[in-house]
Formats: sequence, C-alpha cells, structure tokens
Amino acid sequence: MSVVAEAVDYSLIIKRIEKIERDLEELKLELLRKQIESQPAEEIDDELYEELLRKAEKLEKGEEAVSGEEAIKLLKQTLEE
Repeated sequence: MSVVAEAVDYSLIIKRIEKIERDLEELKLELLRKQIESQPAEEIDDELYEELLRKAEKLEKGEEAVSGEEAIKLLKQTLEE
C-alpha cells in the first residue's frame, strides 16, 4: 500500500457523501412537489400539500432537511387520499 493511499482524509469523503445525500433529498422533494402539482386539485389533500410546501421552503432555506423516507411517506399519503 502506498503512502498516498494511507494519507486519505476520510472526513473529506464523508463530507462529500453527506452533500450528495442532501442533494438527493432535495431532488426527491422537488420531484414529489412536481408530481403533486400535476394532479387535479380535487385529488390533493390541502393540509398535506401545505405541509409539503412548508418543508420544501425550510429545506431551501437550509433550516430543515426532509429525509427521503419522510418525503416518500408524504407522497404515499397524498396519493392514497
């Protein structure tokens, strides 16, 4: 094993992975929002829709992150109703 391989800064790799995870969460949320917005208004629960928009705004401001699981749960609830 070379000296270069041993000198890998794992914290940089972890930070990069965390950034990718945040980017993926933002992408999932945006896709969920677009899917909900494309549905006819009568099919969308207003309260759930408003909650999703609030979370999206917080995510955009960096105040809160929505997990992928939470975003999927919100979408499933909307689609079931």
